[in-house]
Amino acid sequence: MKLSTIRGRTRQVLRDEFVSGEDLEFKDDELDIYIQDCLQEISAKSPYKSVEPIILAADSTLLDISGITDLIKVRQVEYPVGEKPSSPRNYRNFDYLDSETIEVRVDSAPTKVGSAGVITGILTFTAASATVTGTGGSIDFTGELAAGYFIKPSSGKKWYRVLSIESVSSLTLEETVKARDASVDGENASQYREGVALVYCEKSHELTESVSTLNPQLAKLVVDGAVAKASLSWVNEMRGQIAAAISTATNAATAIGNMSARITQAIDDLTSGRAQIDDARTLADTAIDNMSDRITQAIADLTSGRSLINTVSIGTSPETDYSNYAGRELGIAVDYLNQAKGYLGEGATSDRYQAYAARDLQAAATYISQAGGYLRQLTSQLNIAKTISGYQAWGNNKLALFKEGLDKIPSAPRVSREYPTG
Repeated sequence: MKLSTIRGRTRQVLRDEFVSGEDLEFKDDELDIYIQDCLQEISAKSPYKSVEPIILAADSTLLDISGITDLIKVRQVEYPVGEKPSSPRNYRNFDYLDSETIEVRVDSAPTKVGSAGVITGILTFTAASATVTGTGGSIDFTGELAAGYFIKPSSGKKWYRVLSIESVSSLTLEETVKARDASVDGENASQYREGVALVYCEKSHELTESVSTLNPQLAKLVVDGAVAKASLSWVNEMRGQIAAAISTATNAATAIGNMSARITQAIDDLTSGRAQIDDARTLADTAIDNMSDRITQAIADLTSGRSLINTVSIGTSPETDYSNYAGRELGIAVDYLNQAKGYLGEGATSDRYQAYAARDLQAAATYISQAGGYLRQLTSQLNIAKTISGYQAWGNNKLALFKEGLDKIPSAPRVSREYPTG
């Protein structure tokens, strides 16, 4: 199963297959990261096993393993390699000297130097067949190869041991070619090695458009794991939604605070207007009372003066005096009347406070509308966060299924026996 197939199935489970381009929730490179993460976890539990022919150096028991790609660890070393497939395998103990070198425990170091190179001509590797054919004018299996050599197509994963050379253009392998290695290799591209020790390796699984080391069970497990990792990664969007909701809630609280302030101001304005009306009315009542007192006194003066009319007074004219008194009292009464009118005019200015209050209440209504908008937005954002929370539960379930699948993979047995050094 190729990488694009794994990616496509992952996208189907995520319901992300019905859009394209910029509308995709998950880009290919993003899904590939999750797929590779799953490959590493699966490889730690069920690694890909391969046999690598490592060239020997003369008079040395050291093997360079730095060229083994995706190596997790070396399990066993075979040296020398048996001449026939039925020969007993000469497994050797070894030690890691560093991450790139192992030392094989043997009594005597090999005296022959190994070699590597490419085979001239074009080689055809056929799936399920042990026969390899060569074409091209320079093809010469008999001159370049021998039984016991290891060969591999340039894009292949496995090294195949040559059992016999049939002719310059035909040879037989010890085993049939795996389907993934079947190819018509390019000219002068197929590789060979001879004079080697066989290193039995555990490696990370490989998944590309041309190579896959996964069986169907592991391929399905990769999809399950990639779905879980992608969905839980997407859940991180919830943090942004919650942050936006908090910001919206703050805006709503500010609008409500502004609304409250405007209503409080309107109440203050109305209270101030009412107090002014009450104060002006009290002052006007006092002035009117004073005016009434003056008018009463004027009437009394006029009454007194009228009683003296037709009365002869010696040297004086008291009725005229009372008339003058009454005139003065009425003049004072008029002053009090004008004063009362003035106070009542001041009370009329309370209308301004009513206008202020009306404007404040209108502003409060605007803030109420604004706060309502924020609250509706907040509800929408919280609903999104709730949906994401449900999606997180779904992702966690997928992750649990992936972990369960990993646990069901039987662990590779440890190789711990000691072999003779002979």
